[in-house]
Amino acid sequence: MVLVSLGLLASIAAILARNRVDARLASLSARLGVELKLGSLSLSTTDGILLRDLSARAGAGAPALELHVDEIAVQIEPTRLLSHAPRPESLQVRGVSGHLDASPPALRRWLGEVSEPSRESEAAGTPVNAVSVRLSGVNVTLHGPAAGVPGVQIRDVEAQGEIAGSNGHQLSGRAELAIGDATRRVTYEVLKGERSTVEIRFDRPIGVETDAARSEVGLQTSGLIWTADAPRLSLKDVGISAAGRQLTCAELEVEGLEPFNLSLDRIDRLTCAQVALVDSAQRFEADALRIDLRKPAPDVIVGGKLTVDQARLGSEGESIEARAREISVRLVGDVLENARRGNLKGVVDSIIVKEPTMRVILPEDTLGRALTPPKGVQTQAPSEAVEETAPDLRADDAPTPPDTLERAPTSPVEERPAAPPFRVPFGDKLVKHILDIGVAVQDGHMDLVLRATEPPLRIDDLELTLAEPQDPTRQGLEVSVSGLLHRAQSDAGRVAISAHIEPSGTLSSAKGELSGTDFAHIMSRFSDLVTVEPDSWVKVRFDYSYDPEFGGVHRATGDAELRAFGFQSWRISHQAIKGLEGRFDYEAAYSPGLSQVTLKLPRVQIGDLRLTGEARVATPPNDGASFDLSVSMPKQDCGAAARSIPSALIPRLEGWKLDGDMSFDARFTLDMDFIYGLTLEVDGDLTDCEAITLGHHVDVNELARYDWTHYPIEPERGRLDEVPVGPATPHWTSSNQIPLFVKAGAIVTEDRGFVSHKGVRWDLIAKALRLDLHKERFVYGGSTITQQLVKNLFLTREKTISRKLEELIISWQMERHYSKDELLTFYLNVIEYGPDLYGIRRAAAFYFGKAPAHLTPAEGAFLMGLKPYPRAGFRQWERQKLNSWWVGRVKSVLTRMHALQGAISAADVQAAAPYQVRFRRPGESLISGRSRGQTPPGAPPEP
Repeated sequence: MVLVSLGLLASIAAILARNRVDARLASLSARLGVELKLGSLSLSTTDGILLRDLSARAGAGAPALELHVDEIAVQIEPTRLLSHAPRPESLQVRGVSGHLDASPPALRRWLGEVSEPSRESEAAGTPVNAVSVRLSGVNVTLHGPAAGVPGVQIRDVEAQGEIAGSNGHQLSGRAELAIGDATRRVTYEVLKGERSTVEIRFDRPIGVETDAARSEVGLQTSGLIWTADAPRLSLKDVGISAAGRQLTCAELEVEGLEPFNLSLDRIDRLTCAQVALVDSAQRFEADALRIDLRKPAPDVIVGGKLTVDQARLGSEGESIEARAREISVRLVGDVLENARRGNLKGVVDSIIVKEPTMRVILPEDTLGRALTPPKGVQTQAPSEAVEETAPDLRADDAPTPPDTLERAPTSPVEERPAAPPFRVPFGDKLVKHILDIGVAVQDGHMDLVLRATEPPLRIDDLELTLAEPQDPTRQGLEVSVSGLLHRAQSDAGRVAISAHIEPSGTLSSAKGELSGTDFAHIMSRFSDLVTVEPDSWVKVRFDYSYDPEFGGVHRATGDAELRAFGFQSWRISHQAIKGLEGRFDYEAAYSPGLSQVTLKLPRVQIGDLRLTGEARVATPPNDGASFDLSVSMPKQDCGAAARSIPSALIPRLEGWKLDGDMSFDARFTLDMDFIYGLTLEVDGDLTDCEAITLGHHVDVNELARYDWTHYPIEPERGRLDEVPVGPATPHWTSSNQIPLFVKAGAIVTEDRGFVSHKGVRWDLIAKALRLDLHKERFVYGGSTITQQLVKNLFLTREKTISRKLEELIISWQMERHYSKDELLTFYLNVIEYGPDLYGIRRAAAFYFGKAPAHLTPAEGAFLMGLKPYPRAGFRQWERQKLNSWWVGRVKSVLTRMHALQGAISAADVQAAAPYQVRFRRPGESLISGRSRGQTPPGAPPEP
């Protein structure tokens, strides 16, 4: 009987439970608009009420839903089954599968309906007990209403918590989330009640892609927190990629956006902490970025403010690094709507940058890279190679290149594409996004770093404005910047620049002024030859413009002032040239399409020296470089001009003084494809200029006393005290003791124009330059006999422009004080004829055992032919026989002697055959000098 009663009670309880469950399912079906079906219900002493095969399908008009639940175990006291609102103690849900609409509207509806019963109970005054919930084996696909969009799979869900309590719903657990091929382990916590939050964390950041602002946008995060009561969405470790840019935030916080409501117009504030934006080679970072929207109504945006704290901008390789304490941007209009459309133009009203700093590292080849012709610009078709005939080793002996040796004709100049103007970093972006914006930078700072070992150059009080052009006919952006320069607490200069940037981001014009000590240091970086001192100073004014005509030409005019500049080059001088001061006006043009730079200097003033100049340098990519240089000195005080030449450039003339007036014009042209077309033209008027003195080291008047002694100087051995020359020595030979043919031999081998020039032959110098360029080394200096005499008596053998300049000045003075015969006599008595053989008397005695007066024409021809390789001739004496080259050399000198009228006759030439030269044998007595037992070291090989 007891068993029957228990069975009856169990049946009644099951029927009551089924009725209660069916009634509850019917109520939920009606409220949610879904069809709920229950397969079976049973009572268990362990699981309570056990529901199996529960299915849910959305009805018409409801969000899509199709779920199947294997089991729901409901723990409830039996006595509560008969109550008005029975509430279970716990729920255990196992085996859920299916899919549902997870679009924001659907989720808001589901959450609202789930919380409805608790609100009803609370309104009825019924005490609310929380229901414990556990879920396992849940596998659901979430998708939106759009067809064909793959869903998000939630797998292996494990959850526990409570629902319908006084605090609302609380649920936490873990699951596996799959979006496409990406799978992540997820932990989550959900709180729905008076304080509603959703917190989700991923084991690794997960990303999604969507269409926004007319382009693909990728979003990834490692977790999110969504708070509903004070609507706020927080994303952790956020990465957003779009259009080649990558934005990252340690935490992205959106205020005003309610859970499951993606209407961006609801946003009140957006904050990104530790933000980083990477765009190609640039990187922007900040401690925080905030956007505050001004909204008279919840969904109406009329403007706002963008604030960036501790902003930092860097470039690839950290060549540019900019910082600002705060950037404040005033926004107007519907900011978010314009952002959705990808149109930010007109949204920004003004930008204020507070306390900005910038650090710019300039590469050493900044100017060179800027002047590099654009790739693909063809200026001329390649010309055929010109085979040049190398001249003889002596420029004055060298035959003029034959008339047929001309530069091969080149193909007609091809049409050149226009060369682009200089592009401004971020220029197109500045114009595109800031054209209608007032941008102001106040109290800014910029550091320019030229070398890591030097303190940076700082620009303080930096003022910057970006504005629309005042001229309504111009498009683009006007930029102006000014500031004070400092380095290591010292005043380094000033800068004031204004420029116009075209909509394409190119620079069309600029003008301004740069001045200060550190700009001098910056200029010195463009060339290793330029040197500056700590107090060097420069001021440069410029007016730059880009002319698109003629293939695109960059033009600049202005002036510059320099102080304490210098240069250092072994080709110029072995000493550093320092202390240069001056100013000049300039007109420059650079044509990338032609690979050509032209420079006009209408006024150059170095100290008291006044000059004008022009230069054209072309470096076409398929041809050799060409140069056209000219310098003019208008008539002026030659004494003032002399004082303006740096003493380091003419060290042996220190203290020299000139008086009177002088002028000159010089022009130099060179085409590296045709070296023998080089020209050098110099024309000057020095008639009224007198040298009062050439300084303390050079006294040409001393030679007139004929009681001087000179000691030759050789580069390797220094001063040769044992080989004195000069009238005060027994080795001197007066003019009347030197045969005319010897003098003629010196002229025809060294300086054919000796009797007519005034100390310098520019045609010889031009030939020497051609030869040096052909050999790609210094071979011959193009010196006259006077210049060689000056070099032997007063100078050294160094091959520098400095020594050449000193040589020209002293030669000019020598020609004014001495006759040609005196100069030639001096020359023959001091030049070298072999190792330790200086002077014609030593040479005649050593080679032939004779005095100069007793030499034959053939012997004189040999001695005069020794220049410029006397030590090779010395080897011929050692062998006691001339080789074929030297036979030809002596014959050539004899023939030229005959050509010089009055030197020797044709019969003399015929009688004095070169092979008749008879050397003094070693050991025979000498008229003067001393014999040698061996060849001195260092003698050159015979030619």
